[in-house]
Order: sequence, then structure tokens, then C-alpha cells
Amino acid sequence: MGTYGAKIFHDDTANDVRDDFLNLLRQGHSPEESSKALLSQWATSIDDSDDGPVFWLALAATQSEYGCLQADVKQRAVVVIDEGLGFGRWSGKFLERRREVLEELRKKLLGPQPKARRPRKLKKVEPPPRHEVASPDCLGKAVAFSMPGATFMQVYVERAVGASRGGGSVFVAFCAFDDVELDWMAGPTLRISYPAGVVVQQQASEHFYCGEVIPIVYRTME
Repeated sequence: MGTYGAKIFHDDTANDVRDDFLNLLRQGHSPEESSKALLSQWATSIDDSDDGPVFWLALAATQSEYGCLQADVKQRAVVVIDEGLGFGRWSGKFLERRREVLEELRKKLLGPQPKARRPRKLKKVEPPPRHEVASPDCLGKAVAFSMPGATFMQVYVERAVGASRGGGSVFVAFCAFDDVELDWMAGPTLRISYPAGVVVQQQASEHFYCGEVIPIVYRTME
């Protein structure tokens, strides 16, 4: 998971918490039911010294935005702010800005709350054309895909390590996604085969996630 700014939702974990809560509301669950489901779903992260504080801040900020802030969630978030928990992801000017952001959130949580409202239903978005291959241990996968209208394709590697799951782009080339072949070899090592002569924009030699390294090898096809 990544942190890319000082604001509450400049963090992948915070965004995931918000999305999970709002999706439960969209399904017709009450705020109380949605929170209970999240506490079970995110139990491992809540116990983590880094992810736990982010969870409570994200949930409190989201509930406040939609006028359904629960007293226990508010209390948890205020404790995180007052005790300065979970600041390990920020340093320098970002740390100072983070403190300002949290103070603004504290005032919002302790102040008058807006009227309750439901999030809008999301429009159904069709996934881009793709093909994927699971790793031999079934803990990861490699996905070749092209965004609609794009003249290039990408290969994305996703991996589960413990309770965390994530990944990133490792290969970008100007060809069709189905021109590229994906094969998992022993290790696991990912082999990406692509047509000779195509322009390659990105070609990573390995994929790193949560301390685990997956080597990547390439083969050109005539």
C-alpha cells in the first residue's frame, strides 16, 4: 500500500477503507452494520501499528462526510490524533502538513455534523480487455491488458504477502495485449514474451512487494 501525500485520503489504505464502507452503504446496509462488517474485514490491519490509525481516521472522516459519524469511531479517531499515532509514514514538511490535516479533521469530528445521506450508486464500468495467469502457488497473478483507445498494453503483477495484497506495472509495450504471452516458471519467476520489433516503454527486471522479489525474464517472439 502507498502513501503519496499528507491528506487523509492520500493513502491507499485510507481509500480502501472508504470504498469498502461506502459500498456497504450502497448495498443497503446501515452505517452500524457497515462498520461492524469493516471491523471484521479489517481486523488484521486494525491491529497493525501503521494501518490501524489510518483505518480509524479514514472511517471517521468518511462517516462524518456522510452524516453518520458513530460515537465510538469518533472517539477512536480523536485518540489517534491526540496521541500522535501512526506518523511513521510521513517525515519533514509532509509530517508537519499531516499534523495540520489531522487537527482540521479533529475539529470537524468534534463539531456539528451534516445531515445523513447515502452515497450515489456507482455506474457499472466494464473491465478493460485482458488475460491473466495465476502464479503456481496461487498467491499472485500476472495480467496483460489494454485500456480502451490506448495504443499500448501493460503487464501488471499482483501478489499476496501475509495479510497484504498489491502490485504494480512491470511491462509496457506498443502492441496488443493478446500479442503478449505470460508464463510462470519455477521460483516463481515470471516470463513475458512479446513480438520482436515492437517499441517497449517499460521493462522491469523484477517486481518487489512487501519484502518479496519476483524475478522477471523476457523473450522476443519472431
